Amino acid sequence: MNNLAAVLQVSGRLAEAEVMAERSVRTFDLSLPPDDPALLRPLHTLAAARFEQGKIARARETFKRMESIRTTRPDDRALVNAMAAALLEAQGKWPEAESHYSAAIQALKEAGRGDTADAGALLNGLGDVFIRERRMDAARQALNEALAIFEHAPDADPWDRIKVLYARGALCARQREWREAERDLANALSIADRESRADPMLLRSLLIDYATVLRKNHRPQDARLVERRISALGEAIEDRDVVDVSSLLRPPKVR
Repeated sequence: MNNLAAVLQVSGRLAEAEVMAERSVRTFDLSLPPDDPALLRPLHTLAAARFEQGKIARARETFKRMESIRTTRPDDRALVNAMAAALLEAQGKWPEAESHYSAAIQALKEAGRGDTADAGALLNGLGDVFIRERRMDAARQALNEALAIFEHAPDADPWDRIKVLYARGALCARQREWREAERDLANALSIADRESRADPMLLRSLLIDYATVLRKNHRPQDARLVERRISALGEAIEDRDVVDVSSLLRPPKVR
């Protein structure tokens, strides 16, 4: 059930992933003590599915259970630190989030997984934190490293590349590098348009920022075409806690 929940999560079927992860945790709870390390991955899948749906309070509750479990393996430490980093970033606690992202990346390196898509996702998150802290050079380096991983890692998902290109485009826009911002956002949108699975909130945010950059580059006609796509997407299906789209990074997948 936990493996199926992880597959559903990566496929963008977050509500179904949450239900399956809850069943997995309940099943483990029937036969394991509450601090058994075997519970860590099912709890992580549940917390991540809730977080990516914007259910921040419930994700935090699940994470508290993760924290109560003893961790000895680097892979497990990476899971806990990655989830902690995402939650702290959602709270605006940038230095604390940075510390946990760095710890998670180091744990993956210790596990021999420093060149996997999981490491790339964490570098993307770290780059996002650096942007918020206005450490632009550090952010660019982290995002470039993440993109290099995603271009070669066999376990990378197209949405990994979309998110890091989006983040780098946002960085360029903050530095008024409009041509470079347009290039990255256009590449991100091109990948997204080839994908049958799409996060509507991420796509809408990407289109809004792309239209803004097009206008900065004196391309109002192209911007209007993009704005029509935004209108066609409509409003979000449901109200939920607000999390910056670039923060919705896929935590390390369950193996």
